Amino acid sequence: MDRRGFLRRTAATAVVPSVAPAQARPAPSDRVVLGLIGVGVRGRDHHLRKLAGNPRAEIAAICDVDRNHADLAAQIAGGSETKRPRVYYDFRELLECGDINGVVIATPDHWHSIIAIQAMEAGKDVYCEKPLSL
Repeated sequence: MDRRGFLRRTAATAVVPSVAPAQARPAPSDRVVLGLIGVGVRGRDHHLRKLAGNPRAEIAAICDVDRNHADLAAQIAGGSETKRPRVYYDFRELLECGDINGVVIATPDHWHSIIAIQAMEAGKDVYCEKPLSL
């Protein structure tokens, strides 16, 4: 394939999602059910706010040892009481939930590897920023 053919195909692919109707919602089987662990400034303002607007992600659980952080994040994630995510103050309780597919870890650095390992042992997919190995 030459350069122009590559650009033509790439441009066509990039345009398709933008012309899809706004009402189109992904099927429940195409959505990932997430738990957020650590919802302080980084977890709340960076991860939570971006994921809350993503139709392919459902935030089912929030966890933070600071009750104020956890409660504020739950308010942001769910507009109504019926759609509000479950709130946990111990990450191990969140990892026991069978309906959660993956977790986003935004805790202080020294907790990253401990939580990530236990999440993988619980069968969850993990998103964790560096440093992961401290």
